[in-house]
Amino acid sequence: MGKDRILVVDDDPDNRVMITHFLSSWGYVVDAAKNGRIALERVESDPPNLVLLDLQMPEMDGFEACERLKTNPKTEWIPVIIFTGLEKMSHRIRGFRHGADDYILKTVEPDELRTRIQAVLKRTKKYSSLAVLGAQQAASGTAPAPAARPAPPAAAPADAAAKPKPKGKAKSKPSTKPEAAKNAAAPPTASSDSAVSVSLARTPFPDAMKLVLAHGRSGVVEVQNGNHQGKVLVHEGGVIHAIHEQHVGEEAFYELALWKKGHFEFKEGAPAKKRTITTPTRRLLVEASRRLDAWNMIASKVKNFDLIPKWLPMSAKSIRLTKSDWAIIHLVDGSRSIREIVDELKTDIFEAGRVVYSLITVGVLRLDKESEPQTGAFDLVPKRGNDIVIDEPFALTLQEWELLSQVDGRRDLGTIRASMKMALPEFMKSVRGLKEKGFLKLVARG
Repeated sequence: MGKDRILVVDDDPDNRVMITHFLSSWGYVVDAAKNGRIALERVESDPPNLVLLDLQMPEMDGFEACERLKTNPKTEWIPVIIFTGLEKMSHRIRGFRHGADDYILKTVEPDELRTRIQAVLKRTKKYSSLAVLGAQQAASGTAPAPAARPAPPAAAPADAAAKPKPKGKAKSKPSTKPEAAKNAAAPPTASSDSAVSVSLARTPFPDAMKLVLAHGRSGVVEVQNGNHQGKVLVHEGGVIHAIHEQHVGEEAFYELALWKKGHFEFKEGAPAKKRTITTPTRRLLVEASRRLDAWNMIASKVKNFDLIPKWLPMSAKSIRLTKSDWAIIHLVDGSRSIREIVDELKTDIFEAGRVVYSLITVGVLRLDKESEPQTGAFDLVPKRGNDIVIDEPFALTLQEWELLSQVDGRRDLGTIRASMKMALPEFMKSVRGLKEKGFLKLVARG
């Protein structure tokens, strides 16, 4: 590991000693400051590779120190990780809005802290190298320039028009298809053409954006995966607008950053002057990369958002849970999938995934491989409700009608689902819908 320098900012001397011990054992050179004011002075005189910043400090707190670092052109490139005991979501949001590259609670395990520091440093170095490359190519004239309009053809001389064409076979131009295929197979680079076209399966969205932005170009990025598509407007190397389905601005940009499949294409030109993103582009890319790293970590435990989580209530007694944790736990009933819970909460899928990952890690939630509902649910026998009068012909969905037609008072849910061959999330959603509308009741097999 290289000798990266980390500045630890914390008003508690015991915390500074403990953190310094860990960082030094991991091969970092460590400096320390007891408040934000001193930290700014240290950064100004000897810039570190990363700042590990507490929030609650005298003279100048971490929020103000972070904002000053990120709004100063001389120091905005230095990554800042907020390392604090403040766990409220409002504090997290405020930290990221002030420009933090990551937000880590002090209760974190040392191995996770080490991994996240490495990830932030890696992202920062990767972006810096691309930016330097773009600047060098722009200075040397190798960066692609906008195509000039072709000049109108000059009028042909009068005698040239009457000049007979030479006899014989005209030589055909050699085919460029093999060369084109060769170029298409080669890894894309930002300087090879005015367009960038990559597969998100090979090149993550944030990295593809860096290839585009490193050259200060303007144009439109179009991203497509099946029926899903998104668009990003770029003006002179800065991101000014993004749209993905019903979302616009930063929210749309961060959603696109999580795509692992699809096609990414940049077309150079003058984009519409529509601005919904005011965050500095570098900060936007760092946050997008951070989210992608976190999303990959989430995917290690939550491989499918159609899985149904189970709550293990005995595990929750000795664990301190946040409001976000309880909001999700409250909707875990053994029949809702994670995706259905997210839809009901109307929350960001990234944030919901982070909470579910955390709850699984501490043992509060469990995802079964088969994604079946709570124990015994499929052994229940559905029966039609008594005295049901359907006044509105469209009171039920097509799936609910299909399920209701299979209810005979003898077969259990498991048998009915097997005969219908309906996907589990849709099946359980139909069961819940019929129960809530009074068309169905579940009884134990008797």
